[in-house]
Amino acid sequence: WLNRAAAGLSWKSARIDMMLARLSLLLCCILAGTAYAATESSKVEAGKRIIPNLFSNKAETGERKPEVNAPATQPVSASQTAVKAMPAKKLAYTKITAKPVVRDKTQTPVNTVKAWAAAWSAKDTDKYLAFYAPDFHTPEGVSRNDWEAQRRERIAKPANIAVQARNIKVDFSDESHASVKFHQRYLASNIKSADNKTLLMVKSGDNWLIQEERKN
Repeated sequence: WLNRAAAGLSWKSARIDMMLARLSLLLCCILAGTAYAATESSKVEAGKRIIPNLFSNKAETGERKPEVNAPATQPVSASQTAVKAMPAKKLAYTKITAKPVVRDKTQTPVNTVKAWAAAWSAKDTDKYLAFYAPDFHTPEGVSRNDWEAQRRERIAKPANIAVQARNIKVDFSDESHASVKFHQRYLASNIKSADNKTLLMVKSGDNWLIQEERKN
C-alpha cells in the first residue's frame, strides 16, 4: 500500500511540475509580449518626436527649447520701407500715335459727278443746276438764263430719266482745276444714248463745280 501511495504521490508531483512548467512558459510569453509592445511604443513615440509637423515650418524634437521673448519691433519709417521694397517693374508699352488719314483727293470730284447724275435721274432740276459754276461755259454761247430754261424743259418732259456715269477718271491740272472723264449712259422714255463725256471742274470752297461740259 505504501508503494502505491508513493507511486500516486509521484504521479501527482509530476503532474504539478508539468502544470507549473506550462504556467511559467505562459508567463514568459506574456512578459515577452509586454516588453515587445513597450519597445514598439517607445519607437513610435521617438518617431513622432522627429517627424516635422506638416502644418508648421519647424520640426518638433523630443526636447523643446525654451521660448525667448522676441525683442519689440520698432516702427519702420516710410523711407526705410521704400528702401527695402523691391522696385516694381515698369510695364513696357508702345506709344500708339494716330496715323493721319490719307484721303484720295480724286474721290471728291468722283462723288460730285455721281451726285450730279443722281440729281439728273431724280429730275431734281434745282439740285442738278447747282452743280454748274457761275462762269459755266454754255453751249454755243447762249446766255445762262436761256440755257437753264432749256435744261429745265428737257428734264421735265420725259416721265423717267436714268443717267449713269461709269469708268470715271480724274486728271488734276492744279489744286483747284480737274478734268473728269467718264462714260455716260442716258435713258429717257424712247431715247437711249451712250457717250464719252468730259467735265472741266473748278474747286469752289469745299465743292467741285462744272465749268465746262464736252462730248468726246
